[in-house]
Amino acid sequence: MTKIEQAVDIVSFILLVFKFGYSFYIWKDLPKIIPAHFNTASEREGWGGRNNVLQIAIPIIGIVLYAVYAL
Repeated sequence: MTKIEQAVDIVSFILLVFKFGYSFYIWKDLPKIIPAHFNTASEREGWGGRNNVLQIAIPIIGIVLYAVYAL
């Protein structure tokens, strides 16, 4: 692994940790109901709570992608 690849891995990991930290930091400030789906005209079509599975799944997908590409 070259030094550039190592640097990219370290920066990616730091950004991933930051994403989780920031999500937990602003969690209490999020509204209880947030837009969850938009149509092609960018109008809200669906609503969901901040505990929506998608909100939790996005950081987990980031971890999985990081693990797949880092190994």
